[in-house]
Amino acid sequence: MLTYFCIVVTNQNPYWLSPSNDSVFVGVKPYVVYGSDSDQFFHRSLSEPDQADYSQYFTQRSTSFTADWIFFLLLGVLFLFAYLRRYSGRQMNEVLASFWNSRFANQLIREEGAFVGNVNIVLLLNAFLLLGFFGFKLWLFVFGDNPGELPALGVYAVITASMVVLFLLKLLVHRLFAGLFQVGDFLKDYLWHYFQFFQMLGVGLLPIAIISSYTPSFTSFTWLIVVVCILLIVFVIRLLKTFYRSVAEYKISPLYIILYLCAFEILPWIIACKWLLEVV
Repeated sequence: MLTYFCIVVTNQNPYWLSPSNDSVFVGVKPYVVYGSDSDQFFHRSLSEPDQADYSQYFTQRSTSFTADWIFFLLLGVLFLFAYLRRYSGRQMNEVLASFWNSRFANQLIREEGAFVGNVNIVLLLNAFLLLGFFGFKLWLFVFGDNPGELPALGVYAVITASMVVLFLLKLLVHRLFAGLFQVGDFLKDYLWHYFQFFQMLGVGLLPIAIISSYTPSFTSFTWLIVVVCILLIVFVIRLLKTFYRSVAEYKISPLYIILYLCAFEILPWIIACKWLLEVV
């Protein structure tokens, strides 16, 4: 026979209630725990935390981020950055500076093998490792601490791999369009700034990943808002640079560029945000 009992969690020590107690409790978050003779237990929250409890709620849900694999992930990203600074410091500075300096960008784009150089590859790798990390945080925020059949590291790996696959698919689509419309020079310029979008995110998100993982002063929800703001700022800068360089340097009609940016750059983000809001 299925037996049950109730634990009421308050700000003080939790206390037990008998199954026959029909009292109404105000200002507490009850949890029901079901059990059977096989000693298999599971629990379910009977109520979501109210607005006043969000801080404690998200802090509790973020404790799993101090797992060992996250420590080694961030340590590996730091090692890759240190490697670049030690052995390719000048090239790394030029690549990052080209995000703001058009002269550096034009010079690097003309270099043979610029897209597959060590600096570009390592910066992209770091970017996807960190974007996958915050994607994992977003997963926990939306779906809770239970990732399903996969372990936490498996969920992180799937999220990161999905980002890499989408990135490569977009590169393939642009290669096909460049071949059809004979816009190879413009494509190189566009892809360079597309790469830099991720590279700058990799640099900017590293300190946030470290602080958010080991500083309990702010909740996971707060750091997710910070990351979204950084993504939005860098994304808008990239769109403005793409529009300006397309019209000013490659003499492409502004109407075509606006249609392209709306269809291939802005619309996917709107669809993703709409889906996320529906899930939440």
